[in-house]
Order: sequence, then structure tokens, then C-alpha cells
Amino acid sequence: MARFLVVAGEASGDALLAPVVARLVAAGHDVVGVGGDASAAAGLGLLGHARELAAHGLVEAVGTAPAFLGVWRRLRAALAGVDAALLVDFPELNRRLLAQAPVPVAWLAPPQAWAWRPWRARDVARAAWVGCLFPFEVEWFRSRGVSAEWVGHPLAEAPAPGLGAGVALLPGSRDAAVRRLLPVMLAALARLRRGRPDLEAHLAIASTVDRGWIQRAVAASGLPVHLAASAPAALAASRIALAGAGTATLEAALAGRPPVTLAALHPASAAVARRLVRVPWVGLPNLVLGRGAFPECVQAGCTAAAVAAAAAGLLDAPPTADVAALRARCGRPGLADRVTARLLALAP
Repeated sequence: MARFLVVAGEASGDALLAPVVARLVAAGHDVVGVGGDASAAAGLGLLGHARELAAHGLVEAVGTAPAFLGVWRRLRAALAGVDAALLVDFPELNRRLLAQAPVPVAWLAPPQAWAWRPWRARDVARAAWVGCLFPFEVEWFRSRGVSAEWVGHPLAEAPAPGLGAGVALLPGSRDAAVRRLLPVMLAALARLRRGRPDLEAHLAIASTVDRGWIQRAVAASGLPVHLAASAPAALAASRIALAGAGTATLEAALAGRPPVTLAALHPASAAVARRLVRVPWVGLPNLVLGRGAFPECVQAGCTAAAVAAAAAGLLDAPPTADVAALRARCGRPGLADRVTARLLALAP
């Protein structure tokens, strides 16, 4: 039996990693590393929890430095005793780990170098195998020497649930982002309820964020916001979503809940991003479709008034054709089986 090191530094990566861990453990292999609650429940021996690393933005990430360094040391030590490694997203840590790895490495959901900081493709090329979630990524990475394969996106495999009546609030899985976006979402909900007094919200709280802070913010708002056990549960009870930029935007759109994408970085982080980002959108659904199909409220435009206006438009005229087109571009069943097979092939 083989021993594997795996790393997923946030909630979305944990969702990708957990079924792979479950398959490896069921086959008798030993799996250690960093993940979240889902991967731990699947049998991952934790060397660190994803919540220790949850941050967002160049400035905000500084606050996680002590935790980052502690996890980094444990992972480096573990590399000496494994047969292969699987990195999932989270380039802040995984690019460094890949450069140090003395064993074959697979990378699932590589950094979005096609969108910003394209030179990161040189780092990704060190991986023995790279699993891309979107088909358009493969050609871009292969042209830069990366052994890339499209594995599909797991969110496209699940059937869309029946429509609910509320609004899903998906502020993200990193504390800094949640603290910036949730107040805007709550203020936008208050505006929406002026014309729709029966409208309620369903808020998904990631396991990697401060639940207590969120509960206090919701209580202070006085709004009818129900705390959901997960993003799928929040989406199932809703018609549209207000989602922080990231995987949540794609999850909402693929579930048939068109999202308003919110993004509001620290001003210093935003200044750097403006010089590095090479794409016209920040929401994954728009990036995949190659057009502005779903509304985005970014930086100075991320206000309660703008978000409420965009959400009202989605409630009045849902873009169902765009949702169908997105599912067609993302669907390819069997991601977990495909990734597990590639990883096992790397172990000597």
C-alpha cells in the first residue's frame, strides 16, 4: 500500500479532495496532509486544518503567517515519507510545496494563471500531472509545457434542485472576504425586501470561517436570514444567489441559481490586482462562458444599492439559457475516479 500527502487549503478544495481521499482510504492507502472537515471525515490524517490557512488577498494573508509557517514545516517534513502528493488549488502554499517535493506531484485545480500572473505556469509545469476543471484551461497550460488534462467539474455532475423562494448568501470560505462581503449582502437584502417583504435569505457558513462573528452580524441586522448547513442547502432554498468571487459563483450558477458576484479586496490588494489581472470578469461563470452573462459588483461597485439592483434583475428575469450553457461546458462525470487513478499511477 502507498502513502500520499494531500493539500487543500480552503473549503472549495476540501470538497474536491474529500472523495479522492475516501477512495484512497477505502483501497487501504495511507493519506495525510491538510484539508477541511469533509476530507477529515473521509479518512485524512490531518497535519493541519484548512481553517488555519483561510485568508484572501495579498494584504489579508499576512495575518495567517504564523499558522502558514507551522503547517508548512509539517508538510515539508512529511514529504520525505510519502510516495506521491496531490495538491488541490490553494497556490499560496502549493506552489512552494511543489518546488520542494522529492516525489511525483499531481495538482488538481491549478492556479488561474490564464487570468492573472501567467508566469505561474512555469511552477505548475513541475507537476507530473495537472487536472483542470474547465476545458479551456487545458490548451492554455499545455502550450506552456504543462501535462494537463480536463477532468470536469464535480458541481456539474449533481442535478439542479427544485427552485426555492429565497436568496442564497455565499460570502466565502475566508474570514477576510466574509467580513467585507457579508455586510454588503445584508444591506442589499434589506433593500430588496422593500419591494419584496416576504423575501428571506439562506446563509451558508463555511467550516473555515468564524461562525460566531457571522451569527452576531446576522442578529444585528434584524433580517430573516436562516443559517444553512451548507452551500447546497442554502441554494436549494433559494432562487438566486449573492456570492463572493470564487467557486461559490460557479456552484450557484450550476445549481440553477444565477449569482450576483461580489468582490471587495483590501485597497492595497486591489491596487496590485489591477496591474496583474488579465481578464474582464472575476466571476467563474462569466470566465467559463467568455462573456458577462451574470452580474458582477466589484470593488467600488460592490455597494448595497448595486447588488440589490442586480439581484432584482435576476429575480425578475432569470437567465436560464446561460445556466444551461454553463452546465454544458463544465460537465464531465467521474472526476474523483479519474484523479484517484492518475495519483495511484504516480506512486512507485
